[in-house]
Amino acid sequence: MQDSEKKLYPLHFLPRTGETPWGSVTYTLADLGYIDPEVAGGWLAGNTFSELMETYLERVSGDEAFEAFGTQFPVLVKVLDVRERQPLCLTAGDEVAAQRYDAFGKTFLWHVLEASEDAELFIGFNRDMDASAFYTRCRSGQVEPVLNRLRPRKGDTFLVRPGTVFAAGAGLKLLEISESSELMFHLHGWGKTEEDDLEEAFDLIDFRKSEPAPVAETPVDKGGAAFGLASGEAFTAVRLPLAQPLHISAQAPGSFAVYHCLQGSAAVRLSERPDAERFPIPSGATLLVPAEVFDFFLVPEAPGTQVLEILGGTPVTKDSYLENG
Repeated sequence: MQDSEKKLYPLHFLPRTGETPWGSVTYTLADLGYIDPEVAGGWLAGNTFSELMETYLERVSGDEAFEAFGTQFPVLVKVLDVRERQPLCLTAGDEVAAQRYDAFGKTFLWHVLEASEDAELFIGFNRDMDASAFYTRCRSGQVEPVLNRLRPRKGDTFLVRPGTVFAAGAGLKLLEISESSELMFHLHGWGKTEEDDLEEAFDLIDFRKSEPAPVAETPVDKGGAAFGLASGEAFTAVRLPLAQPLHISAQAPGSFAVYHCLQGSAAVRLSERPDAERFPIPSGATLLVPAEVFDFFLVPEAPGTQVLEILGGTPVTKDSYLENG
C-alpha cells in the first residue's frame, strides 16, 4: 500500500467474472473476501479492495458507513447474464444474518439491462401460501403455479427484500445493486438438483401474497433530471439522465458515491475546467468515488448518457449478539 497521506481519487476495479450453472456473474464492485478485486489504475493500482478499506477506512466509505459496516465496503455491484433459469432463492435480513451467519443481510435492486421477448422473473407468491403446502410443492416440483410471474423489459427496476422468494429466467441481463453480502438460500432447483437449503431457510420465507411491479421512479432534486429508485435501505439509488455536467458538492466528506454507466459515456472530473483530471465511466463500467473526494463534476461524454448513482443509505444497526460476542 502506498503513502496513506496522499488524497484518494475515483477508483475503477478490475471486474471479476465467474460461471454458474445458469449463466455468469461479473462483479464490478465487490468487497467479499473471496471476491477481492484490484484497483485498476493510478498510484493505488494493484491493491485489493480489502487492502484499500483496511488502510483508508472511513476515508473510503464515510463515517456513518464505516461505523455500521467497519472495514467491509457496504455496497455490492454485479451484472448477471442469465442464460438458463436460476434456482428459486431467498435472502435473509440483517438481524438474522448477523445472529446465524455472522454476515450482513441482503436487500437488492435488479435493473434490467437486456431482456428477450419471453424473459421472465419470479418474485413472491400470487396467493397467501400455507407453509406446509409450499414445502410439498417444492419437493414435488409444483412450485411454479404459486409464484408471481413477471415479464420484465429493458429499463425496469425491481426491489427485492429479504424473505421474498425470487428467480430470474433465461434471456436476461441484470444489474444487481445490493448490500455487501452474497448470503442466499436455494429453495428449489426446478428438478435440476436435489441439493437445496429449503429446510434451513424455511422460517425466513414470507408466505404472504404480494403484487410485485417495477419500481415507480420518483423525481429527485439533484440539480438536473434525476429519478429515485430506492431509499432508506443500506443504499440509495438514483437514475441520472445526463444532458449537462452535474456538480456534486458537500461541505465536508460525508459518504461514498458509486456510479454505473447504463448507456452512453460519462466521466468524473475534479474541477469544471475542461483540462481537469478525468476519470472515465464508459457504458457498463462502475466507478467508486471515495468519501474523501466530496467535490467533483459528473460529465456526460456522449448523447443519451444515463448513469445510476448509488449512495450510502440508512446505516445497518449492528446486532447486540455480535457486539457482545
